Amino acid sequence: MTDKGGNLLWFGIYTGWDRLKEETKVTDTVYQPFRLQSQHCDREMGALRLLQVL
Repeated sequence: MTDKGGNLLWFGIYTGWDRLKEETKVTDTVYQPFRLQSQHCDREMGALRLLQVL
């Protein structure tokens, strides 16, 4: 994940089964909610939610 200027904020390495194996936060001020394609983690709900793509 990058900011508006293209600076790296977060990146992760996933296993063959789509599980997060390792993550690197370049800064602690960013929250990375995205999981797999069309999914994000909702902090308020404490659950994984699917994004609706039209």
